[in-house]
Amino acid sequence: MKTYNAMGHATGQATGIRLGQWVRRVARDLARAQARTSRARVARARISQARISGRCLLLFAALLVAGAPVLTAHAARVPLFADVQHAMSLDEAADRVRSAYGGQVIAASPTRTGGREGYRIRVILDDGRVITVFVDAESGAMRQMG
Repeated sequence: MKTYNAMGHATGQATGIRLGQWVRRVARDLARAQARTSRARVARARISQARISGRCLLLFAALLVAGAPVLTAHAARVPLFADVQHAMSLDEAADRVRSAYGGQVIAASPTRTGGREGYRIRVILDDGRVITVFVDAESGAMRQMG
């Protein structure tokens, strides 16, 4: 009976293995090596994803910290509409428009137009037309909007 060594060479020694056994061993060892390699690739991919996630989190935190002074400086320069003291309230503006134009007020909201803060008042006139009037919150001046 012909036997083969680990390198696949025929030997005359009784300690060798048969060709079929040798092929099976090589195939088994190859499969094990591929399995180890694919498990290692999966583990490396997971580590890489974790590193990327960590880096993204660090980048987000850095941008948040770096952007905070800019946002607070911007907020200090531009007062919010609710923080500004107005010469008249929304109700007062609606009353002024109602007395000047007649009709019924259907909507009123704070707004900013042309850099001026004020109120946007929508009115249904007695003849059925709907108009929009801007009332300046500081001066009380009214103007009809297009």
